[in-house]
Amino acid sequence: MIIITIITITTIIIIITIIIITIIITITITIITTINIIIIIRWFLHTEPLNNPPYDVMNCITDRPRTNFEQCFFLQSTMMTE
Repeated sequence: MIIITIITITTIIIIITIIIITIIITITITIITTINIIIIIRWFLHTEPLNNPPYDVMNCITDRPRTNFEQCFFLQSTMMTE
């Protein structure tokens, strides 16, 4: 009887631990995905100011404010082909 009780208790503890780990992993993945979606949306919505100086490829990665995505992508792709 004692052995069955011990096995039952350890099984319940293992199941609860697995459930808690699964919940933590799910929450972490959700947070990371949400942050990435917000970054992508902000990237697409960000527009170039009118007084921006002439653009070079490094501004695409480092400087703020950034130009729009199409211009950035176009300049990077032309740099790669040359």
